[in-house]
Order: sequence, then structure tokens, then C-alpha cells
Amino acid sequence: KPCHSGLIVDYNSSVPHQQKVAVASSQFLRANRLSSDANCCRRSEAKITTQLLLNNYPPPIIEAAKYRTQNNLTKTTRKRSDPSTYRTTLKIPFKTDALHTKIQRLIKKYKFNVQIIYKSQNLKSQLCRSALSRPPCRKFVDITKPRKRGRPKAACVACMSGARPSACVARNAVYLLSCKECKECYVGETSRSLATRTTEHNNDARNKVAGSPWGEHYRRRHQSCVLPLGATAFGGVQVLTTEPDRARRRIREALEIRERRPSVNMNA
Repeated sequence: KPCHSGLIVDYNSSVPHQQKVAVASSQFLRANRLSSDANCCRRSEAKITTQLLLNNYPPPIIEAAKYRTQNNLTKTTRKRSDPSTYRTTLKIPFKTDALHTKIQRLIKKYKFNVQIIYKSQNLKSQLCRSALSRPPCRKFVDITKPRKRGRPKAACVACMSGARPSACVARNAVYLLSCKECKECYVGETSRSLATRTTEHNNDARNKVAGSPWGEHYRRRHQSCVLPLGATAFGGVQVLTTEPDRARRRIREALEIRERRPSVNMNA
């Protein structure tokens, strides 16, 4: 394309070696599949070779990638129907190729049924954020002023329950909720915003939904209590920690439950 810049993953960049090899192989494989005849294929391969050389790819890597695509030696995905052949996926940040080689040797030595997936991180993602501070809550409005149809305006349950400013927009959080009536606590985790999750808990408490922690709590302890629309069931909301990784977040949730022993949690 005329707008193509000619930039691909540089060979000296901090990404796994197998990913660089896959980039070179995919370029030649696309040329083989899309070229209309042999002459077009040779011209495409020459352009790809020049492009890879400009991005510091060694000639042996380029020739090996070209050989694999010309002889149909590229790997194809196969569907595995036997569950015993499935491997556990482990996602870790990529550091160096030497560390990658050491990890692979240990996996083969101890015969771990593990597939390693590397997560590349650039300097921008490590040092920069999209904003210096969290945006303010947009749903915190005066619920006493009804709409034209007479229904109260939708409000942020987390902000109404005493959360800190802008805490309701926090994601990947481990949080603590306390009941407004009896001060019993609940510890949970969510990858979505705290406002969304607290609204779901509040709806469960208002409707006394069976099988949900707050629904069962209100059915057991506050059977006669009726929550009007727009009211909150919580006397306090607190973000204990934030963790983007799901496994680490659930581990932290389990540790908080073991330490605090919240009575609202059904499996505490």
C-alpha cells in the first residue's frame, strides 16, 4: 500500500525470539497465498526481504522463514478433542531470551504440562497512564429531584454509600461493603467499575434475590426491610486494593476474606 511505512517488529526489540520468527514467516506466507503467479510471488518476496533487512533481521532468519513457507512447513492449528492433552496456560511478562530459554529447559526437565505465553511491555505502558487522576463520577446527582415522568434519577450507589471521590470508577478492585442496617461486611472483587458492581449488589438486596450474598443476607436478617428505588443498602464502600491480574486479584480477595471473616460472604 502507498501508505505503508515499512516498519515492523524490530529484531533488536524486547519481544520473544519466536515472535520475531513468526513475523518473518507470516510475511512470506501472505505473499505465497495472495500472489497470482510465480513472478508476483518472487517480487513480493524480494520486497519482504528488503523490509526485514531494514528492520535488522539477520539473513539466516529470513532464509529460514522463506524456506518454511515455500515447503509448507509452517505450523497449522489442530483441534485437540482429548481433554487429557490440554495444557495449562501461564502468562508472564517477557524479560530476555536467555530467561525464556531457562524457563523452557526447566519445563522440559520436570515435564510440566504448561504452555508459556509472554506479555510484552513497552516503556510507555510501564511509565504512562491515560490520566493523572481518575475522572469524577458522572452519575452522582440529587435523587430527590424527580424526572418529568416522576421516576427518580439514576444515582451512583457507590458514591451514595460513602465511597471516596472518584473511587466508583475504579476497575480491577478488591472492595469492602458494609450493611447500613447491621454493619455486617462483604468482601468481593470485580474487573468492572465499582459503581457497576455495587449497583448489582444493591439490586440483589432490594429484590432479596435468592442465591446472591446480599439477597440472602436481606432475606435472613432484614426480611421486613423494604428498600425504595434509589436508596442504598450499604453504609460504607471501601476499595482495599486494585490488581489488573485476575489470578492475583482473586488471591488477594481470598486473603482479605480469611483475615476479616465477613459474615455476608456465603463461602467465607
